[in-house]
Amino acid sequence: MTTPKKQSVPMTAWLENPAGRRVVLGQGQRRNEVLVFNSSARPPNGTVSLNYSLLGEGADLHLLIIFLDDAATPSPERMEIDLQIEHRAPRTRARATMRAIMNGRQSLNFPATVFVPATAGQTDTHLRCDALMLREGSFFRPMPALEILANDVKAGHAASSAPPDEESLFFLRTRGLSEKEARNMLIEAFLNHSLDGMAIKEGAKIEQLQEKIAGLFRYFVL
Repeated sequence: MTTPKKQSVPMTAWLENPAGRRVVLGQGQRRNEVLVFNSSARPPNGTVSLNYSLLGEGADLHLLIIFLDDAATPSPERMEIDLQIEHRAPRTRARATMRAIMNGRQSLNFPATVFVPATAGQTDTHLRCDALMLREGSFFRPMPALEILANDVKAGHAASSAPPDEESLFFLRTRGLSEKEARNMLIEAFLNHSLDGMAIKEGAKIEQLQEKIAGLFRYFVL
């Protein structure tokens, strides 16, 4: 059996504060998406549902979710980003990454489920969620889950949460940067690092995404 030919990768979709998302990928289709959420634009019920279904053989998804906890948000709030990825066909691939910048008193739950039924053999899927904890009082709760019913599958998940590295901050300060400049540089590096896994080879596109990420700092009050 021949592997379906991959379709060309479209320009990455960049969506800020989507109320929800449902994407279906057919045979050989590839998709890059960056979704940006911030606590000052919290949905009325506090929950965002994201659903991605890989229905065709050879479908390929690269997803980056960015959450910005704005310290200027007036009161503590809870937000939940519920992610569902379904591999419904064989030889599909997904890379999903959550990067959260926790900068205030907000609470973020991130339940994320990856489902691979028995009919979706040779699937390759990975889920990662990381949080940079800038201030005490923020709460980040990743809840990754894998439901794997097929054989011959590559699947995994990872999660972490930590404050900015003190040694890196000290190093940048010794190079003449202010504390705010050093912290912002580490935040930008934390976000840009997640672009490494995106299915984009053209340098111009990467530069455009990096420029957009640099522009996200308008949300912060440090």
